[in-house]
Amino acid sequence: MFKRIPDFTWITRDSLTLAPVFIEIEAPVKKCFTKKNAIRVQFSQAISQIKDWKININKTNDHEDFYSYFNLPEGEIKRSFEPQYCLVFGRRDEYENDV
Repeated sequence: MFKRIPDFTWITRDSLTLAPVFIEIEAPVKKCFTKKNAIRVQFSQAISQIKDWKININKTNDHEDFYSYFNLPEGEIKRSFEPQYCLVFGRRDEYENDV
């Protein structure tokens, strides 16, 4: 299903929607920006990973793979499939002094 799997997947739902949350957690020592406020390569790579997940999960057959992988009951397929993505990256001190 994914070339690189998420660190966590949280499956949430209501009466109409199945909304899996794909969560990637990076090491807290990684920084988003250089001293000149350019995006660091590690941050770009993490964002690219999220984009890859979006592309893969939006393929029609991957929904079936998702239900199968997590062994979800057949009734879940009737719900609207609305995946969410979460990237945890960096530390607060990188942003605290921003104006």
